Amino acid sequence: MSGVISESERVRIVRDLHDHVAQGLAHLKLQFELLPKTPEGIADEIPQLHATVTDLLGDVRLTLRDLRQA
Repeated sequence: MSGVISESERVRIVRDLHDHVAQGLAHLKLQFELLPKTPEGIADEIPQLHATVTDLLGDVRLTLRDLRQA
């Protein structure tokens, strides 16, 4: 492992972070802002919010794994 990341690899990582993580976090933020004001309504939304967070965590882990291998 050389520890040097090529320019094309940097571009790919930035694109992955933008396309998956940043957009996913923006979506999650919007979902939180749109949550109903009642506890019952919030409870209905929890499974989808949990799935979104789980997907984002997976994306971050994949990106970190790729960085370690670069």
